[in-house]
Amino acid sequence: MNNIWAENLERNKKAIDSSEARVVKVLERIKWVNPEMHKKHEAIYCGYFLEGEPLLEDQRLIYSSELGFKVVEARDIVAFQKCDTSKGEENLELISKTVSQPKVRKKGKFSREDTRDQYTEYCDPSNPIALQLEELICNLTTISNPEIVMPVLISTLMIPSALCSNYLITVFWGKSGTGKSSALRLASEMYDCPTLSSTATYAGIRNHIESCRISVDDNGEESEENIIICIDDCSENTFKEEKIYTLLKTGTSISNAKTAISSAETGKNQSFNSACPKAVSTCDPFWTLPEFHEIRRRIIIIPTEKENRDFVDKEMLVFNEGSDFPLADVIRNFWLEKQKEFKILLKRLRGEEKELIASMAVVYDMEIPAAKDKVKEYRKYIKSILFKPDPKHSYINQYLERKEAEAMRTNEKRKKDGDELLVAVIIPAATIRQEFKQGVENGVFDSINTQTISQIMREKCYELKNLSGSWYWVKPFA
Repeated sequence: MNNIWAENLERNKKAIDSSEARVVKVLERIKWVNPEMHKKHEAIYCGYFLEGEPLLEDQRLIYSSELGFKVVEARDIVAFQKCDTSKGEENLELISKTVSQPKVRKKGKFSREDTRDQYTEYCDPSNPIALQLEELICNLTTISNPEIVMPVLISTLMIPSALCSNYLITVFWGKSGTGKSSALRLASEMYDCPTLSSTATYAGIRNHIESCRISVDDNGEESEENIIICIDDCSENTFKEEKIYTLLKTGTSISNAKTAISSAETGKNQSFNSACPKAVSTCDPFWTLPEFHEIRRRIIIIPTEKENRDFVDKEMLVFNEGSDFPLADVIRNFWLEKQKEFKILLKRLRGEEKELIASMAVVYDMEIPAAKDKVKEYRKYIKSILFKPDPKHSYINQYLERKEAEAMRTNEKRKKDGDELLVAVIIPAATIRQEFKQGVENGVFDSINTQTISQIMREKCYELKNLSGSWYWVKPFA
């Protein structure tokens, strides 16, 4: 029984590092929404245990003088703030007894804090915030063509979501080992929003957005915070998951961000606001998929490169908790001071990129025409690297055109003979794989892998199918 309190704290710590939403610490003040009456109650969060017994996975224990001890659903906890244990009517002694007392600690304590570095050791805190962030990025990853890409990256990450109606999706893109995840970690620390794993559930991401968006002041008043939702190590399959795709697509604008979700408990739809900036790290160019065509202009691609140098380990940096200058506070204070200037610029601007241009003008203290030129230069550069000829495509095109011409000639002959026509071009997957390997052996390109083959073949309108126990690439005739 004497370790229940410690276990409460430990499980909360693990939850903070995971995709679990609405994470609060034991003895923090929360607001609980009674789902039956839609009424908010102020209470004290008591964790995962009642009388020493663990609750169900989605349940939490709360306490107030009005409610007493009550087991509630985690999703109904909507806001929290630090609890001043010297005030209020809550019987904290009773709470402590109910969830069990903390384990008595022996003399001395262990701490890993001295093994980590303050982020300010890798940037100059006296510099403007844009330069500080640039210095940190350079210590964590290598950005392609930083003179063009870096101002757009910093300005995108700095966009204050609480002041905007339209949002961007930042994509750190590159091969494994280029520091994409480290750059993403910096983005999350800028707003003190934990990074989510690509395996996070849709419900987890949804709740995470809601919990990060709202804060409560000392008077219990709710307000919207600037946030960014970061999802690490995404693959093409991540974006093909229907609900994740919907979350990204609808979350780029307040006007289309209301998503209706069916509740298994009530049988009614619940409304959810998915609008906020998002950032992901990936090796896959998911924006080339047809379904992302509508929001392609809302995606800011940040190419990363491998470089023969040691990056700073993101896990060894202290950004917020334990920092002398919490990064999230620095950025929050920046926008508290600059929000009026940002709003004025936002009103003057038009077009899909007005939030980015306004952010760049404020963050870099830049005139609007200069900011527009920077964004235009970035778009031109990204287009040049994404759409330059790929030798893999041109190489396999020759083979596919030959096979498709053969199939057409076969159909012409069958039509003359009155035979049944072919309905598709069908090529064994092993043959395609061997053809690509031949390209490597001939020095046409350096390497090839299964994932790249699949991506190229899908772009050529071929679908991988299992026919009679063997795999084939199939392209129906138009």
